[in-house]
Amino acid sequence: MVLGLMAVYNEADIVGHVIQHTINQGLELVILDNGSRDGSYQICQKFVGKGVLEIERIVTEVYDPIFILRRLEEMAQAYDPDWLAIIDDDEIHEPRLPDFTLKQAIEREESLGYNIIQSDCFVFWPTPIDNKGEKDPVKRIKYYVWSDDFHFPFWRNYRGTDCWSGGSHVVYFPQGIKRKVSPRKSVIRHYAIRSSEQGRRKVFGQRRRFRRPPLPEGWMIHYNRFTMDESCFSVNPENLTRYNEDCAWSLDRRFDTTFGSWCPPKVSGSSLLVAAGLLRYLPSHLLTLLRNNIVCRFKYVPLRLLSFSRRLLGRLIQLDLNDPNSFPVRIPYEIGTKLPRKEEVWMNVLLDLCREMPNLRHMFPEVNVNREYGRLVEWIVEYGLRELPTPFRVLAPLLTLRYVYDRRSDIQQLFPEVHEKRDYTRLVEWAVDVGLTSDKSADVLRPYAHWYSSYVSGLKGRQIDRAKKDADNASDQREIYVDLAIANRLANDMSSYHFE
Repeated sequence: MVLGLMAVYNEADIVGHVIQHTINQGLELVILDNGSRDGSYQICQKFVGKGVLEIERIVTEVYDPIFILRRLEEMAQAYDPDWLAIIDDDEIHEPRLPDFTLKQAIEREESLGYNIIQSDCFVFWPTPIDNKGEKDPVKRIKYYVWSDDFHFPFWRNYRGTDCWSGGSHVVYFPQGIKRKVSPRKSVIRHYAIRSSEQGRRKVFGQRRRFRRPPLPEGWMIHYNRFTMDESCFSVNPENLTRYNEDCAWSLDRRFDTTFGSWCPPKVSGSSLLVAAGLLRYLPSHLLTLLRNNIVCRFKYVPLRLLSFSRRLLGRLIQLDLNDPNSFPVRIPYEIGTKLPRKEEVWMNVLLDLCREMPNLRHMFPEVNVNREYGRLVEWIVEYGLRELPTPFRVLAPLLTLRYVYDRRSDIQQLFPEVHEKRDYTRLVEWAVDVGLTSDKSADVLRPYAHWYSSYVSGLKGRQIDRAKKDADNASDQREIYVDLAIANRLANDMSSYHFE
């Protein structure tokens, strides 16, 4: 089964076409409606039992993409799919091979050993020469431009895969699973803007739902440079390419669909993502050291060479975690969505936070002196989440759990391994089974319910996979023993013969 995850919000004029096309391509869907008010939810309901397995409606005032993707992934895992896909409510996905459905193309790539499929995104844009009498936007809008290929919407379903940290662009497999990207890209036809009226409503009206947090820094910035001018919503067709439905796609990028507000990361090779900087996955405190102390540490380097080195580092390394034009730095953000094996990993991020905020150094001197984080954690949970730089706010689920643990002697007695071994596994399981429902700390923990439940479901998935692997190994071992027994018996039989 190939199962698509679709989040829907106020796309009534196209969502029905997208759902029907996806079903025709052999995929099934689970849908989460985030509070549509234009009839989108009612349109989705018509497809239940006809390719849509489940619809859930959750109304939130603020757009929270991490929560939505986590919930969709939880819904999907109930059906145990072989592959998962992220299908936006204004995107049409199709294979490049004309005689294949999307499902057939995915199965073909799986048979060749690949576990993730990349896509080229072609943004379709309204033009002054469109047939205004045609109500179907897919038939009306015929001109497009290639946007980027930073899209990996199809992946093999491994329990514990993180499909939310990458902002629906890229997924991160569990440890030990190697990414094998197919060299054959699929196609995304993106119909984000379909008319001037709809475009202004989407760009300026719905932007009120974008708040940080829960929206991470660097997300949903592609409309930042749009104005009310008509040129932002209706483009000269000379800057675009006409779509002739012949699978002959042009990668000529003559028009910037974000007007310079977002520069998509470049994809190099089958597994390497090169974002705004080549060294972006190094710890942020090391990058800060490179940025701030290069003059002090290399003061005898000739001035011209030093100036060149600083400019080069500035281009290769994006050091500012709040830079809105770069993809979110994964080091602190990953800690907010996964449970580190070592507590020191996220404690180092807290140390980095104190270095960036002088007022915290004065409030909590014990952090730098003795590496004692207790009071800092309490402050972050009670007050600091409203004041922290955005990239550090994703520490909230883990720090909140630690905050409850430090204040409760009964929980400390139940889970001594947190203090002794820095092992949070059983504590998170307790939060899901008891802490979120019947415990007195439920109100504090409940805002991060999906974080805890997603971690536990991923842990159980890894345990199941490990049990299957152990069973397979045991079976192989038994077969070896049987083969040895047969070989010994044949040897004994042969020894009874006498050859002349």
